[in-house]
Amino acid sequence: MIKRTKEFDSYQEYFEDWCNEVLSEEDKYMLLDTETTGLGSKSQIVELAIIGPSCEVLYNKLMRPSTGRITQEAVAIHHITEEMVSTAPSFKDEWPEIRRIIGDRIVLSWNWSFDERMLKQSAAAHKIEWPFINGECAMLGYTEYYQLGKWEKLQDACKREKIDFQQDHRALGDVMATLEVIRAVAKKELPKPPDLQDWDDVRKVLEG
Repeated sequence: MIKRTKEFDSYQEYFEDWCNEVLSEEDKYMLLDTETTGLGSKSQIVELAIIGPSCEVLYNKLMRPSTGRITQEAVAIHHITEEMVSTAPSFKDEWPEIRRIIGDRIVLSWNWSFDERMLKQSAAAHKIEWPFINGECAMLGYTEYYQLGKWEKLQDACKREKIDFQQDHRALGDVMATLEVIRAVAKKELPKPPDLQDWDDVRKVLEG
């Protein structure tokens, strides 16, 4: 986690403060999740989603890996097939937009070590020089927060926080679930959309 200048009596207090900072500093943080061709050293991204701390969707696209291949094990998890990405843009095509969106903000993901590795491998496969990107791992902080002793899976964290999360292993759903966990730890209520007056209006919109 990022070093803090404030003094805290416990790691729990520290992590709660960090979660509140993520939610309150839109220009400083963004959240990201990936789905990939597999788990290996040559695997690449097939889907990338980026959102802001207010849940604004900044990016959400399928990508065509340089090999065009996705392992059957990966397909069984995220259900993204080779046919689905056959006409999608490549990581190289999308990199300028992705880099612009990230800018100098801190990138937060549930499992940053995995997502960072997949970003780097995708860049390498397309001969893109990887820049320094400041990333943070919510999973490590959350695991320490509850002193769990082992890394907490995203679906287990959602269950612990009583978040209604049906995991389909798609990038946008997973990154939104990560944000919900952060909100739960920060003990913040979901913000109302600015153009709606109350939750009755929200329900009307959702119910069509």
